[in-house]
Amino acid sequence: MDSSIPTKAMKSPAALSVEELNQLYYLNIETAKLQESLEGLESEIITLSERSGSKLSHTPKHRGRRAPIYKLEDLLDSTTGLKKRIKRNLRKIQRERLRLEKYISTIEDVEIRLIFRLRHMEGMSWDEIGQQMHMHRTTVFRKHRAYIG
Repeated sequence: MDSSIPTKAMKSPAALSVEELNQLYYLNIETAKLQESLEGLESEIITLSERSGSKLSHTPKHRGRRAPIYKLEDLLDSTTGLKKRIKRNLRKIQRERLRLEKYISTIEDVEIRLIFRLRHMEGMSWDEIGQQMHMHRTTVFRKHRAYIG
């Protein structure tokens, strides 16, 4: 076995599982998708407002369709819900970053610590980490995997 790959004896006592290490990554993706949805709704609100113009102050019947004011209210309700979810996710991201930072700071080996920081805090791919550390991506991956155990 390559002596440059850490053994289980070198592991931190409070090791995290792969699933725990990946929480920040998935929270960031989910939050970005929620923000995209919010931007789409806000764009739809602007379009509806511009199209309806002064009609929004009235609630006329629109030949069996919902009046623009009700559609606008639905969109505004949806944006409020999305904003709450985004805010909640941002708080989770902050807590997760602190938890990961605390864990990563306990890793004694500077090379392994850097691999974990780049992968889990910066969200870099194995290829990007390998390039930055002047190693092959599989070497970086094996070192990470060996440390987790």
